Amino acid sequence: MQRSKNARISDRGFTLTEMLVTLIVAGVLAALAAPSLVGLLNRNQINEAQRQVESALREAQRQAIRRGRSCSVEINTTSKTISSPDSGCLLSQRDVGENTLVGGDTVSLKANDPTVTINFTHKGATNSNAVIVIESSLNSTKKCVAIAGTLGSVKTGIYTGDLNTTLDRDNCNPAD
Repeated sequence: MQRSKNARISDRGFTLTEMLVTLIVAGVLAALAAPSLVGLLNRNQINEAQRQVESALREAQRQAIRRGRSCSVEINTTSKTISSPDSGCLLSQRDVGENTLVGGDTVSLKANDPTVTINFTHKGATNSNAVIVIESSLNSTKKCVAIAGTLGSVKTGIYTGDLNTTLDRDNCNPAD
């Protein structure tokens, strides 16, 4: 049996019109998804910076308890570094927010002083009530890490207070 001429033409593939419509639809979907993807990437960078601050504090606290002597942590909000002047309290210096966010901004750290020093006793307690806020101008959410004196408890959350006033631990609220 022979096929008709029209049947052979339809077996050749896609027409130019079909290809153009497919490309236009894919372009529109990509344009709609791009801002969400950029926001997700930036939020992940801010969350990672928050985790670095929290883990450095917890590590120094554990080392103070394990070693039976005090340990200090210095958080420099200008250079965005976390270090310890005491040998063995932190395994390494941490650089917080060293990557540039999508859109050109970077993660910034805010505290009541440019350099925050937190001292843990041999029992893990501290006399510091420090609050560190992690933010970016590209993202409205401000993450925070707060440490309370006496027991040395560390809490993380979203900062709801004004950054232009003294940072308060009570404004670091757990994320929903």
